[in-house]
Amino acid sequence: MSKAGAEIIAALEDAVQGHFVRVTIRGQRWVRETPLHRAAPELLEALKNLHGACDDLLAMLVARDPTFMPSKSAAWPAVVAAHAAIAKAEGR
Repeated sequence: MSKAGAEIIAALEDAVQGHFVRVTIRGQRWVRETPLHRAAPELLEALKNLHGACDDLLAMLVARDPTFMPSKSAAWPAVVAAHAAIAKAEGR
């Protein structure tokens, strides 16, 4: 890598301060991942598990009180958001 290229990369690293960055300059590509990116598979699996647990708990509430409507509960927006995030992460 040229001195100018090294200086550009150093400046970019200072600018992004540890955030994910993908840069292509003259056909050369640099990628920097953060701990968050490296933890993504485990975070997705944890989100799936939590989503399943929420579904189970909402089903238990319905079994206790048939008039209970999960989609009207305060937890519903979080359930919908988790479902959307999982679908996005899985490319659906």
